[in-house]
Amino acid sequence: MDTEQLSAKFQRFKENFVANNKVYSGISEPELIAKLEKFKNKCHEKGYIEGDLFLNEAYPGMKPTSFIVNLFAKKQWLKQISRGKALDALIETLRETTTPNIRENIFTLRMLTWEDLTASEIIEMFLHPNNSVRVKLISFIKTGVLTEQQILSIFDTENWEIIKLLTENKKAEEVAFNSKELKFKWSQWTI
Repeated sequence: MDTEQLSAKFQRFKENFVANNKVYSGISEPELIAKLEKFKNKCHEKGYIEGDLFLNEAYPGMKPTSFIVNLFAKKQWLKQISRGKALDALIETLRETTTPNIRENIFTLRMLTWEDLTASEIIEMFLHPNNSVRVKLISFIKTGVLTEQQILSIFDTENWEIIKLLTENKKAEEVAFNSKELKFKWSQWTI
């Protein structure tokens, strides 16, 4: 077999392979958010979540990638149901409101609560490009009833912009002054 015949045979193989194998092309973040609008609205109707959904790339830097769908579960709803059952309800709602083609772009659902954010999650929310996420986080820090551990988590971020927001919270100040460790950290940041 000469080079020309080998090249033609390889070309037929390649065309046949592409025709018979689905090549995942992916979807952009804005497109996926738009396609999840019905899911978000249904979750709001059922009282499962609050605010907007936002995405993170499951494999940052890789194209195409699937996405982590972040959503904030309502505290009242989670008081009535276990987190496992809550996740089951969210997955069922996702199935009801989306097609398999949309779901193949979703790596996982990530259920968050404003009250249980870790230091790294606080930074992630604060730096997230979706401004509504940042606005909600700022609102929560300024007005939320925070526990000693949550205040420590915010101090652990070592992000002065976030800590400045925390020090504007009078309820958090009351909690801080009841803890020796927090009182010291609080006084360092408010000087």
